[in-house]
Amino acid sequence: MKLRLSFLVILGIFIYSESNAQADTFALGINAGTNGVGIDVTTNLTSNLNLKATANFFSYNFSGEIDDDPSIDIISEMSTSNFSMLVNYYPFSDRIALVGGVYYLNWSVDTDLTPSEAYEVDDRVFEPEQLGSLNALIEYPNKFAPYLGLGFGNPIRAGSKLRVNAQLGLMYTGAPRLRMTGTGMIAPTADNQSSFQEGMNEFEWYPMFNLGLSYRL
Repeated sequence: MKLRLSFLVILGIFIYSESNAQADTFALGINAGTNGVGIDVTTNLTSNLNLKATANFFSYNFSGEIDDDPSIDIISEMSTSNFSMLVNYYPFSDRIALVGGVYYLNWSVDTDLTPSEAYEVDDRVFEPEQLGSLNALIEYPNKFAPYLGLGFGNPIRAGSKLRVNAQLGLMYTGAPRLRMTGTGMIAPTADNQSSFQEGMNEFEWYPMFNLGLSYRL
């Protein structure tokens, strides 16, 4: 579904570029950065105004063990997909742009913590199933995030068809939301959710850096 949406966006930009007299040039690209790895398409609206659509994805799974008393198994899954519509404005030259637009986000980190061995205290032994488990889920509640930044390079500038481009800016995501749930003897740990959330409330802006390679058609 995610890939289908990204290709539909790119197809829409292509159709627009073919039907608009001013938007007669476009470039396809690949990129990677703090928002994942993806593809993009750029077309010109005027001589100093470009429209750019991007689709980026990233996922990472981690499993390991925390050496504690008792030892704890950790399984964490991070996934992100984001789509954007950006306007690049070149006020002084065709190499540095003011960039503004909006991102659609689907981002989450899901972590499970489970004791892997019994725990002994005061001559009492508690088995892993008695100790229980803890789950922490982090998500962005706002799906749409405005973006402002600077762009370096112009994919559809006359000259070489193959170009390196970069983008640096900030995306306003709002504070990520933490949800903790627990079972067994570990369950009360989830009561600290509000304390952890207070610390996360400071991270309302997400830094963006993106490096890309484009080809003008």
